[in-house]
Amino acid sequence: MPEKKDRNFIANWENWPFNLDEYAREHAKESYFEVDGYDDRFLAFRSALWMNKGQRRSILTGVTWREGWLEAKDGIIPKEQTRKIMGHSLKIYGQKNIAGELYLMAQLSNGSEVGNNGIFYFPKEVINRDFTFGAKLFKDMPPDEAKKICWPWWIIYFEAIKKFIINLIK
Repeated sequence: MPEKKDRNFIANWENWPFNLDEYAREHAKESYFEVDGYDDRFLAFRSALWMNKGQRRSILTGVTWREGWLEAKDGIIPKEQTRKIMGHSLKIYGQKNIAGELYLMAQLSNGSEVGNNGIFYFPKEVINRDFTFGAKLFKDMPPDEAKKICWPWWIIYFEAIKKFIINLIK
């Protein structure tokens, strides 16, 4: 029977076999999208989760982590501001109604010893105030198709002219 490794050993990529990169390539996403479009980040995140719920996609983002959050009771992040500690990346993957208020659910890389078994719940005020590092959603879609959907007409036009000029020079 193989030796059981703890979560911290498994989370450290330096302990992974080199050939795992080859297995991971087949799961690499072809495109990513910025999660934006609203003045309200909380609504933008909820909208992106809703539009991609059939594919169970997560949002990768960053937050200005604050003092006391790791010890938040039941993983519920308080709305009050405390001292900023550092930037931290995480994934937003769902929402939960807690006492009549919506929270976005986040999973961190810190392990299951913190939060609610590794899950934290962020209220709207915190999402809009502290999630300032941008947010991405990955999708299996050829980049050219993604550009057709997301780029404004003038960028598509500019790119076509650029390709034409490059082909003339060759």
